[in-house]
Amino acid sequence: MARSLACELGTRLIILHVAAVQVLVDGTAAAEVDPRTYREALEDVRKRLDGPDLKYPVEIRLNRGFDREEIIQVAKECGCGLIVMGTHGRTGLGRLLMGSVAESVMTRANCPVLIVKAQRQVPAPAADRPADKTVTVI
Repeated sequence: MARSLACELGTRLIILHVAAVQVLVDGTAAAEVDPRTYREALEDVRKRLDGPDLKYPVEIRLNRGFDREEIIQVAKECGCGLIVMGTHGRTGLGRLLMGSVAESVMTRANCPVLIVKAQRQVPAPAADRPADKTVTVI
């Protein structure tokens, strides 16, 4: 979605990942992920999204910190005209416990925020039963 908008509008596309701050348990880092892992994944995303039809090359950024704060800060620093975010679409107890980064950013951003819910993965039909029919609503 973000790439399509950047292409159509001729604007910059910045892919941001915010790595959580280090969590310490009894003075030892718990489940620390090597920053190179994040950088490699971001570089893979950049390569997939970049192309000659974009006016500007796709940029990637890796920040450490509290996700909500970092997203707002980077948007301000870059002069973002639109923030495009994915969401898990949690509801009920999951949302209460985990919170909503997208909702927090949406209420605090100085620019419009487009929230895109990821498509649900549908398992392939079993070989012993017929495939579900597809219905298209226009």
